[in-house]
Amino acid sequence: MRVLGLDIEPGKSPQASSQPTYSVVVIDEKKILLKEESVKLSKLIRLAWELRPNLIALDNVFELGSNEREVVKVLSLLPPEVKLVQVNLNQGKFDDLVEVARRYSIDVQGKPRPTKTALINAILALKGVGTVINAYESKTKIVISKGRTTSKGGMSSNRYKRNVRATVLRVARKIKEALDNNGFDYDYVVKRSKAGVEKAVFIVYAPRESLYGLVRKVSTQSVKVDLKPVYKSKLIFQDERKSERLLIVGVDPGIETGISIIDVYGTPVYFTSRRSMDRLDVIEIIRKFGNPVIIATDVNPPSDTVRKLASQLGGVKLFYPEKSLTVEEKAQMVQEYANEHGLKIDDPHVRDSLAAALKAFREVSRKLRQAESTLRKLDIDIDEDSVISCIISGRTVADCVEEQIEKSLEKTATEAKDIKKVGGPVEYRPPVELIRELEQLKAKVKALAREKAELEEKLTELKTFYKVEVLKDRKVYELSERVKFLRSKLHDLEKALDRETQERSKLESLVQEVLSGRKVLIRPGQPGVIEIKDGKAFALGEEISTRIFDYFGREIAIVDVSVLKDLEVLKVELEREMLNKKGIQTSDLVKMFEEYRKKRWAS
Repeated sequence: MRVLGLDIEPGKSPQASSQPTYSVVVIDEKKILLKEESVKLSKLIRLAWELRPNLIALDNVFELGSNEREVVKVLSLLPPEVKLVQVNLNQGKFDDLVEVARRYSIDVQGKPRPTKTALINAILALKGVGTVINAYESKTKIVISKGRTTSKGGMSSNRYKRNVRATVLRVARKIKEALDNNGFDYDYVVKRSKAGVEKAVFIVYAPRESLYGLVRKVSTQSVKVDLKPVYKSKLIFQDERKSERLLIVGVDPGIETGISIIDVYGTPVYFTSRRSMDRLDVIEIIRKFGNPVIIATDVNPPSDTVRKLASQLGGVKLFYPEKSLTVEEKAQMVQEYANEHGLKIDDPHVRDSLAAALKAFREVSRKLRQAESTLRKLDIDIDEDSVISCIISGRTVADCVEEQIEKSLEKTATEAKDIKKVGGPVEYRPPVELIRELEQLKAKVKALAREKAELEEKLTELKTFYKVEVLKDRKVYELSERVKFLRSKLHDLEKALDRETQERSKLESLVQEVLSGRKVLIRPGQPGVIEIKDGKAFALGEEISTRIFDYFGREIAIVDVSVLKDLEVLKVELEREMLNKKGIQTSDLVKMFEEYRKKRWAS
């Protein structure tokens, strides 16, 4: 699992006109993958798409926005599979982050800096601490549109536009057929023009995960299909540990028992195979992940072990196929499911149990989707899990919904009766008794006042202590940054010193060669075959490359004696050719000289 922890930096606020900045830490079970400071909200969203964390952890959801609408907007920009977790929220109660961290054996000294806080948030979320915050409804929006704009073109442009619109219509019809065949309830809107269908939009009354394998995202030159959950305008704080996930469990009993657990939406939950597991071991594993509604096997008739397991789980529905599944059927179902969810199933016991669970899921999925659509449309506050369990037991959708409505009405009537019982006549109490009770309450108020004063004194002491700790941490941080700066400066100076040392060593060597007569020193204005003017070198009246010099500066140049000799030879040749009037230009001789020197250096 990969978790991105974040914390807003001091002095920043979502209410400010500029984007807030955050400290971000990304971890997995083994190491820290990323640690950054001063991350803007736009970059945070980009990192979420690039790194694809399973969870984003923080200690205050309103660090992402100043109100619920802004937070929902940020969540809608994140990858749909990413869950937001507030680590210090537990069953509706907010706890101090430092106390939560110490409760889970995370050492915290003083007030942590934003980077440390982000790391603490990530570690706590990785341990399963906190509450998941949702912002989307159990609805999915499917948009089918043109792949690109059909702008003006040549003779074939109209035919191309017709083909694109026909493709949009064809894809929309395929999606509609798939939704109809699987019992989904939806609204369907088409945008038409004179030339045909421009866009088609489905609002499906089912969560995004229930459409996996039926509708996929597509992006081609002709058509684009986009799926995304429909977000609410308010946040939902969901304590996942309290929820009872409805499960379909496939079991392959034997010496080595295979268990495959998926939920009623077909989402993978857990797969394993172990030796020597009894029914209690199997039940313990299942209960960790939720509430089973179907126990499935791949053979007919089912074994006694599977029958007893379903009975021991409280009369859970037992599913088995009309005839035992063949090896080919099981391999095909499991392979398709594995490819769809990015799984690798090698264990034969897991394969058989997963095939049983998938067969059961296909049998009941149509009814379950119908039930979900009915509940979304009715928008009645009834126990949806009870409705789904009722449908799986074999009853109709209408019967199960009506039964839950009746239970809800009975509960309301019972609560009304309880209220009437409470609202009876007031018992008479004599004044002396009331005075005694008043004195007792006064004594309690005084005790509470003393306790409050003591707590305020302790709070003042703690504030003083933490202020000293914060100042100490800040001084250490400043000194650390100063050390980093000085080390960088020292590194730059060492590089400059190395360059100066090499230059000095080279000049000393050249001076020795000048003194020995192997090199010649030339100054500006000094007459000769080579002249230096304004930082440039000239020979025989033409500018020459400075690469022929061992050293060349504005004040002096050092050149090998052989170069001067070669130039003297060229000068004599030039004079001779001019006498013969062959018309050779000085610039041509300079070029010949440079070519000659290159060949000589190469040899």
